[in-house]
Amino acid sequence: MTKPTRLTGLLILLAVLGLGYGIQFGCDGFPFLGSAAMAQSAAPDSSHTAATATPGWGQMSPEQRERAVSYSTTRHILQFGGFAYSVVILLVVLFSGFSQTVLAWCRKITARRVGIFLLYLTAFQIAYMIASFPLDYYQGFYLEHQFDLSNQTFVAWLIDSFKSQAIALVILIPVVGALYALIRRQPRSWWAWFGLGAVPFAVFFIIIAPIVITPMFYKTTPLADGPLKTQILNLAEKSGISDSRIFVMDASKDTKKLNAYVTGLGRTKRIVLFDNLVNSMTPPEILFVLGHEMGHYVLHHIWILLSVAIGLIFLVGYVSHLVMGRIISANHARFGFDQLSSFASFPLIMLCVTVLGFLMSPIQNGLSRYFEHRADIFGLERTHSGEAAAAAFEKLASVNLSNPDPSPFVEFWLFDHPALSERVRFARSYSPEDAAGGGGAQSQASAPAAATADSLQIPGEKHLANIRQLTFGGENAEAYFDGTGKMLTFQSRRDNWDCDRIFLMGTDGSNVRQLSVRGGTTTCSFFAPDDRRVVYCSTYLVDDSCPPKPSYEHGYVWSLYKGFDVFSVKTDGTDLQRLTTTPGYDAEAVYSPDGKKILFTSARDGDLELYTMNPDGSNQTRLTHEVGYDGGGFFSADSRRIVYRAHHPASPEAIADYKKLLADGLIRPSTLEIFVMNADGSDKKQITSNGAANFCPYFHPNGKKIIFVSNMDDPKKRNFDIYLINVDGTGLERVTYNQSFDGFPMFNKDATKLVFASNRNESKPGETNIFIADWVE
Repeated sequence: MTKPTRLTGLLILLAVLGLGYGIQFGCDGFPFLGSAAMAQSAAPDSSHTAATATPGWGQMSPEQRERAVSYSTTRHILQFGGFAYSVVILLVVLFSGFSQTVLAWCRKITARRVGIFLLYLTAFQIAYMIASFPLDYYQGFYLEHQFDLSNQTFVAWLIDSFKSQAIALVILIPVVGALYALIRRQPRSWWAWFGLGAVPFAVFFIIIAPIVITPMFYKTTPLADGPLKTQILNLAEKSGISDSRIFVMDASKDTKKLNAYVTGLGRTKRIVLFDNLVNSMTPPEILFVLGHEMGHYVLHHIWILLSVAIGLIFLVGYVSHLVMGRIISANHARFGFDQLSSFASFPLIMLCVTVLGFLMSPIQNGLSRYFEHRADIFGLERTHSGEAAAAAFEKLASVNLSNPDPSPFVEFWLFDHPALSERVRFARSYSPEDAAGGGGAQSQASAPAAATADSLQIPGEKHLANIRQLTFGGENAEAYFDGTGKMLTFQSRRDNWDCDRIFLMGTDGSNVRQLSVRGGTTTCSFFAPDDRRVVYCSTYLVDDSCPPKPSYEHGYVWSLYKGFDVFSVKTDGTDLQRLTTTPGYDAEAVYSPDGKKILFTSARDGDLELYTMNPDGSNQTRLTHEVGYDGGGFFSADSRRIVYRAHHPASPEAIADYKKLLADGLIRPSTLEIFVMNADGSDKKQITSNGAANFCPYFHPNGKKIIFVSNMDDPKKRNFDIYLINVDGTGLERVTYNQSFDGFPMFNKDATKLVFASNRNESKPGETNIFIADWVE
């Protein structure tokens, strides 16, 4: 914490109940107490290794997660310990007679009641600050620097500490003065009058805090004109906020943390972003964060929480009124005073407020978690990018060292935001009515609204019925069923990403969540037979950035990135295992239905050949030996046969061209034929001989037919459709009749469903989405 937040006196009451400097909403589970509070964070770390990557939290390595847990646990202990420490200090002050001694000293200096009050309050503030300093220093300075979270020097931190205490004293004087005046004049109903007075006081501070208190600590400037500001203003207009004011706070001078919050009312209402957040998040992530913050304003969360906080002030005041009289009667000799109206009773008031506020904090935190969840929904509905939201949450966990999975008790008692792991899961699973899949890359306003099964059906597609579109926007392909037929794994390039990443989703398009490690590019994901793991291929160990796209000086070519390796991961994103370690291209991996083998393509021996290995990566065995490309293979349902695509150049010129391209990590896929062989590589047979680009072959579950993709019927070889053929090469049938692209077909286990990728119903040229259809024999 770069600014101390242990402000004393009645300010603690107002702060605990959500008033203080004004109700504000931060984006990482740490509430703001005006300008004197900062969210917790850490420096980002995007490094990955095979042993440390945690795909479920793409921004967070196990080392970071361990640090986050350690940091968060320490903070949670300090929050409970800080409460106990405050209680002990106040008990000592009361039972030692120290409060009465200070009051007697003040009376010796002046006889005027106002003077006595000012002297006592100032002396008490100084004494409490000194007593609290060790804990404030450890929590606000030492701990933040121990975890490399703060940029502040000790002198700067100390200055801000004194500044915070001075502000607290200025606030305390009128509040506590009014409180004691009410206690003297209305000894039985002071708590009710004080509650009523808190309403205008709280509203006043909500209004003035952004323009008076915040500038004392930070400089805020309007967000500069540019594409981001235009996008934010468009989002605000869509959210029904026509007078949005977006500011950037120079938080980086003190902290490495990411955060944003909404505060103020009327003309002082503003959304404030840390400059660290602007510099660390992508535009889609920033837009979601701001959509979330706009949700707080549009849904009137400030006013609702203000009303609840006022109600709690009445409750705390009433309970304190009932309790404090009895406490004074039983201990007046030790306290040194016998009336609540004595200024020496101030530590007792603080004690009651501190204890009751702490006991009631789960109520307000629970309500706040609900509002944060509603704001998440608002942001998702306005941005239609569940993946951007999930990525923003993951960055907050990684950069801010937030424990994404706190214990239920800690979350219940201390968290005013839902746990980040819950927010990530919800973001990836949420599917607004106008944003199918909950993770579309674009606004679904651009997706055709009339995408019914009838409109998706093209005349002649007799094998398909009840076609449904599962994704909307971006480039989505290679979707494959799990064993239950209820889940799909697929690769996608969305949210303006340059690289493909691996996702899971339900067969109804719901529960979209990223599975692969962030960084590099990925391809070829496939479920294990027990549905507990997924195999996929990634380049992230070689280069965390996207590899360059191929140059088409040689015509249309595919890249065979040398950084590709095969990985296996649990479906919850944990336990990532690297299965291939040889230099060069290792990809196109699938499990055998019996779970005994993984089939993959590799260039490890100087040519593109098919290999098998055990699920743990052992016993890697070469199956093909012909010059040319053999790859893209799948097993039959009984695991006895393999279907694959191949290009075997025959002439010396064709072989030379193939090898030259292969040396450059390229392949020209203009001529590919479909082959079958036994699972041990024997008895190879060619199924097609049309000279076209035939690929994506997959066995029908009955083992008698093969479904595949080809451009054989397009004279220009640009349009691809899905075909069905017998395993002996007879009985060729065309399945789809789209005028652009249909591909990557896969049956479920009983051949009642077919999933495939297609350009049909595209919202812009070249857009590819996942579709599912009932299969008609």
